[in-house]
Amino acid sequence: MIIDGDLFNISGRIKEVDETYKINFNQKTNKFELFGGKDNERLLVFAYDRLDCRAVEHARKTRTERMDLIIEEVDRANAQIEERALKDAKRQASENLYAVAEKLKCLK
Repeated sequence: MIIDGDLFNISGRIKEVDETYKINFNQKTNKFELFGGKDNERLLVFAYDRLDCRAVEHARKTRTERMDLIIEEVDRANAQIEERALKDAKRQASENLYAVAEKLKCLK
């Protein structure tokens, strides 16, 4: 079911982001979906159970024109996760090495 009008004009505000954008409510999944582009394909499924300003912001943020920025954000986040994991692994290895060294002292 295509959403053409709503109380807070979310569908209109999303159309301002891209005039090809259309919101569909999928009655089988009870989810709002964003369609658009030259092929009118499904671009994303909103994680929200109602249309509000989050949907407009998400539509703006995930535009294909922002793909490079999105990839950079994901890469930065992944690098931070890897750095934390490496620090944790080093800390754990150091603690294990210290424990082994302490046990070796006791054996002498």
